[in-house]
Amino acid sequence: MDGTRSGSAWSGETLTAIAAGLQVSPGFFSRVLHREPERTRAFRDAKRQWATALVEQTGELVKHVKEDRDAIGAAYLFPSPGDPTRPVSYELASTWLKRAERRAKLPKQRGTLWHAYRRKWATERKHLPIQDVMQAGGWSDPTCLQTMFQQPDEATLYLVVSQPAELREAKA
Repeated sequence: MDGTRSGSAWSGETLTAIAAGLQVSPGFFSRVLHREPERTRAFRDAKRQWATALVEQTGELVKHVKEDRDAIGAAYLFPSPGDPTRPVSYELASTWLKRAERRAKLPKQRGTLWHAYRRKWATERKHLPIQDVMQAGGWSDPTCLQTMFQQPDEATLYLVVSQPAELREAKA
């Protein structure tokens, strides 16, 4: 591996070594490097618009649910249908989530039913202070959050390889 670029492409050995260092496949790394900026921007914008619409709709739903509740102060957002003083059971909430995914015609998420959504939530907050993400997401251990839930993603990997910080050597 000579670490040099020939023309506008890295040599195969260099690409493989960098990909290994980032713990991603060489194919994935190559796609990140050669992605067209316009296509990347279009994908990012479409994803952002979809996510924004979803968050707005969810926020409106939560607002209406809270307004419809007779409770004042601390109350469960998802109370048990049989006893509003208790939270909904994990099993019933899981049934609701599976039904919602089927109705929305969403593909099965990688991993367990709930962890895929927790992973996405945590990954989207990698840029925020870890203590705040831990508090909001209910984690008590940063190692668990960072190794199990926050996943590498194409957008962040692209920024990592395309936006290095300039380092200066100290003068003796």
